[in-house]
Amino acid sequence: MGTKMTPSYANIFMGYLKKQLLMLVPLKPHMWLRFTDDIDIQWRHSRKYLHEFLNKANAFHKAIKFTSEISNDNHVFLDTKSRIETVTSICSKRVAPHATVARTSHTVLL
Repeated sequence: MGTKMTPSYANIFMGYLKKQLLMLVPLKPHMWLRFTDDIDIQWRHSRKYLHEFLNKANAFHKAIKFTSEISNDNHVFLDTKSRIETVTSICSKRVAPHATVARTSHTVLL
């Protein structure tokens, strides 16, 4: 990536870019993660507004162009790909009694 200072310059510039870009847009990402010049965002608004956000990001600086991978099923970041799924389960010990306590109770369980 060039000289020893290049990652520091990239870090400073990308921090500046994030601050300025997020001041320009009315709808912001729910989450913004960055590793040097790689950015991962979570978007909770419609795809229409996501594309508007990406267009503004790409117009922000002539030398910086963002690429995007948009999916509801997969998550790709830093050359890793993971599936998005919701998995829930209940784990209990064999000796644990399945007793419930009313929410209004002030019982201390030891």
